[in-house]
Amino acid sequence: MSKRIVIALGGNALGNTAAQQLELVSLTAKPIVDLIAAGNEVIIANGNGPQVGMMRRLFICLDDRDLPEEVPANYEYKFIEFINPEILELSDEQVELYEGCLSFPGHNGAIKRSKHVKVKAQDRHGEWFELEADDMLARCIQHENDHLDGITIMDLAEHFYEDDYPEENED
Repeated sequence: MSKRIVIALGGNALGNTAAQQLELVSLTAKPIVDLIAAGNEVIIANGNGPQVGMMRRLFICLDDRDLPEEVPANYEYKFIEFINPEILELSDEQVELYEGCLSFPGHNGAIKRSKHVKVKAQDRHGEWFELEADDMLARCIQHENDHLDGITIMDLAEHFYEDDYPEENED
Protein backbone atom coordinates (compact mmCIF):
# COMPACT_ATOMS: atom_id res chain seq x y z
CA MET A 1 0.00 0.00 0.00
CA SER A 2 1.47 3.32 -1.08
CA LYS A 3 1.67 6.16 1.41
CA ARG A 4 2.26 9.88 0.96
CA ILE A 5 5.32 10.85 2.98
CA VAL A 6 6.46 14.42 3.46
CA ILE A 7 10.18 14.89 4.04
CA ALA A 8 10.44 18.24 5.75
CA LEU A 9 13.64 20.24 5.39
CA GLY A 10 13.96 23.49 7.28
CA GLY A 11 14.98 26.92 6.02
CA ASN A 12 18.16 26.79 3.97
CA ALA A 13 18.15 23.00 4.09
CA LEU A 14 20.54 22.47 1.21
CA GLY A 15 23.18 24.86 2.46
CA ASN A 16 24.82 27.79 0.79
CA THR A 17 27.73 26.21 -1.03
CA ALA A 18 28.10 23.25 -3.38
CA ALA A 19 30.16 21.42 -0.72
CA GLN A 20 27.43 21.94 1.91
CA GLN A 21 24.76 20.80 -0.53
CA LEU A 22 26.71 17.66 -1.47
CA GLU A 23 27.28 16.73 2.18
CA LEU A 24 23.63 17.24 3.18
CA VAL A 25 22.25 15.42 0.14
CA SER A 26 24.58 12.48 0.80
CA LEU A 27 23.22 12.23 4.36
CA THR A 28 19.56 12.30 3.34
CA ALA A 29 19.48 10.66 -0.09
CA LYS A 30 19.53 6.97 0.89
CA PRO A 31 16.56 7.09 3.30
CA ILE A 32 14.56 9.09 0.75
CA VAL A 33 15.43 6.68 -2.08
CA ASP A 34 14.46 3.74 0.18
CA LEU A 35 11.04 5.32 0.77
CA ILE A 36 10.49 5.82 -2.96
CA ALA A 37 11.69 2.29 -3.77
CA ALA A 38 9.12 0.96 -1.29
CA GLY A 39 6.40 2.52 -3.47
CA ASN A 40 5.69 5.60 -1.39
CA GLU A 41 4.88 9.04 -2.77
CA VAL A 42 7.62 11.25 -1.33
CA ILE A 43 7.27 15.01 -1.17
CA ILE A 44 10.30 17.11 -0.25
CA ALA A 45 9.15 20.22 1.60
CA ASN A 46 10.81 23.22 3.19
CA GLY A 47 10.04 23.09 6.93
CA ASN A 48 8.58 20.35 9.11
CA GLY A 49 4.99 19.09 8.77
CA PRO A 50 3.16 22.03 10.35
CA GLN A 51 5.55 24.54 8.76
CA VAL A 52 4.57 23.35 5.28
CA GLY A 53 0.82 23.10 5.87
CA MET A 54 0.81 19.33 6.40
CA MET A 55 -0.64 18.67 9.82
CA ARG A 56 1.51 15.63 10.43
CA ARG A 57 3.70 15.10 13.44
CA LEU A 58 6.91 13.63 12.10
CA PHE A 59 10.63 14.24 12.00
CA ILE A 60 13.84 12.35 11.31
CA CYS A 61 17.03 12.52 13.39
CA LEU A 62 20.51 11.25 12.72
CA ASP A 63 21.14 8.31 15.07
CA ASP A 64 24.52 9.18 16.51
CA ARG A 65 24.54 6.50 19.22
CA ASP A 66 26.96 4.24 17.30
CA LEU A 67 28.63 6.96 15.25
CA PRO A 68 32.41 6.45 15.24
CA GLU A 69 34.57 9.33 16.43
CA GLU A 70 36.25 9.42 13.03
CA VAL A 71 33.66 8.65 10.37
CA PRO A 72 35.01 6.65 7.42
CA ALA A 73 34.06 7.77 3.91
CA ASN A 74 31.96 4.64 3.30
CA TYR A 75 30.03 4.87 6.59
CA GLU A 76 26.27 4.33 6.23
CA TYR A 77 24.52 6.88 8.40
CA LYS A 78 21.49 5.68 10.35
CA PHE A 79 18.37 7.73 10.87
CA ILE A 80 15.47 7.38 13.28
CA GLU A 81 11.98 8.27 12.09
CA PHE A 82 9.61 9.70 14.69
CA ILE A 83 5.94 9.75 13.71
CA ASN A 84 3.42 11.08 16.24
CA PRO A 85 6.16 11.52 18.85
CA GLU A 86 5.37 12.02 22.52
CA ILE A 87 7.98 13.11 25.03
CA LEU A 88 7.53 10.83 28.05
CA GLU A 89 10.36 12.02 30.28
CA LEU A 90 12.93 14.80 30.42
CA SER A 91 15.82 14.71 32.86
CA ASP A 92 16.14 17.45 35.45
CA GLU A 93 19.77 17.85 34.41
CA GLN A 94 20.00 20.43 31.64
CA VAL A 95 22.84 21.58 29.43
CA GLU A 96 23.08 24.96 27.72
CA LEU A 97 24.62 24.88 24.24
CA TYR A 98 24.47 27.10 21.20
CA GLU A 99 22.00 25.61 18.78
CA GLY A 100 21.36 26.46 15.16
CA CYS A 101 18.28 25.83 13.08
CA LEU A 102 17.83 25.46 9.34
CA SER A 103 14.71 27.61 9.67
CA PHE A 104 16.94 30.52 10.74
CA PRO A 105 20.21 30.21 8.79
CA GLY A 106 23.13 31.95 10.43
CA HIS A 107 21.40 32.44 13.81
CA ASN A 108 22.57 30.45 16.82
CA GLY A 109 20.90 30.65 20.20
CA ALA A 110 21.96 29.56 23.68
CA ILE A 111 19.35 26.93 24.55
CA LYS A 112 18.99 24.94 27.77
CA ARG A 113 17.73 21.42 27.09
CA SER A 114 17.47 18.25 29.12
CA LYS A 115 20.49 16.00 28.86
CA HIS A 116 18.27 12.89 28.67
CA VAL A 117 14.90 12.26 27.00
CA LYS A 118 12.52 9.34 26.76
CA VAL A 119 10.22 9.46 23.72
CA LYS A 120 7.45 7.30 22.34
CA ALA A 121 6.72 7.37 18.60
CA GLN A 122 5.64 5.30 15.64
CA ASP A 123 7.89 4.10 12.83
CA ARG A 124 6.94 4.24 9.13
CA HIS A 125 4.98 0.98 9.55
CA GLY A 126 2.83 2.38 12.36
CA GLU A 127 4.58 0.33 15.04
CA TRP A 128 5.06 2.11 18.38
CA PHE A 129 8.49 2.20 20.00
CA GLU A 130 10.10 3.90 22.96
CA LEU A 131 13.60 5.30 22.86
CA GLU A 132 15.84 6.84 25.49
CA ALA A 133 18.52 9.22 24.29
CA ASP A 134 21.26 11.36 25.79
CA ASP A 135 23.33 14.34 24.75
CA MET A 136 23.10 15.39 21.07
CA LEU A 137 20.38 12.90 20.06
CA ALA A 138 18.30 14.00 23.07
CA ARG A 139 18.82 17.64 22.02
CA CYS A 140 17.82 16.87 18.43
CA ILE A 141 14.63 15.08 19.53
CA GLN A 142 13.65 18.02 21.74
CA HIS A 143 14.48 20.58 19.03
CA GLU A 144 12.46 18.80 16.33
CA ASN A 145 9.56 18.02 18.66
CA ASP A 146 9.47 21.71 19.62
CA HIS A 147 9.02 22.56 15.92
CA LEU A 148 5.97 20.31 15.82
CA ASP A 149 4.54 22.36 18.69
CA GLY A 150 5.36 25.65 16.94
CA ILE A 151 8.33 26.45 19.20
CA THR A 152 11.64 27.55 17.68
CA ILE A 153 15.07 28.58 18.91
CA MET A 154 13.90 32.18 18.56
CA ASP A 155 11.38 31.48 21.34
CA LEU A 156 13.80 29.67 23.65
CA ALA A 157 17.19 31.37 23.39
CA GLU A 158 18.41 33.73 26.06
CA HIS A 159 20.87 35.29 23.62
CA PHE A 160 22.08 34.79 20.06
CA TYR A 161 25.10 35.15 17.88
CA GLU A 162 25.07 35.29 14.11
CA ASP A 163 27.46 33.47 11.81
CA ASP A 164 29.70 35.99 10.15
CA TYR A 165 30.82 34.20 7.01
CA PRO A 166 32.42 36.27 4.24
CA GLU A 167 30.48 36.25 1.01
CA GLU A 168 31.88 33.82 -1.53
CA ASN A 169 33.45 35.34 -4.56
CA GLU A 170 31.40 34.21 -7.57
CA ASP A 171 33.99 35.35 -10.16
